[in-house]
Amino acid sequence: MVRSLEELRDVVSGNPFLDRSTDPTHHHVVFLAEEASLGGVDPSEYAAEDAVAVGPEVYLYLPGGIGRSKLAAALSRGATATGTARNWRTVTRLLSMAEELASG
Repeated sequence: MVRSLEELRDVVSGNPFLDRSTDPTHHHVVFLAEEASLGGVDPSEYAAEDAVAVGPEVYLYLPGGIGRSKLAAALSRGATATGTARNWRTVTRLLSMAEELASG
């Protein structure tokens, strides 16, 4: 999924979970080809984990990581849109790289 520099800036600044933890391993973003949805999954049923759909992204807060996440598995089972998930370090590094390219 391609995002412009400004869109990447919005993704990074719009993370609703940064107040919960600064540990980048807890944060993930799913970039979708269309408007995001949680597909009827209720994140409140998954203890400390959380998810929010914003525009064409789904932000995930997974303090135990994505590999063992029951919430991520439930969202994946119900997914109908094409997308790709990235961890927070990758998202912020992509933004950094895009800013370097833009500055010439």
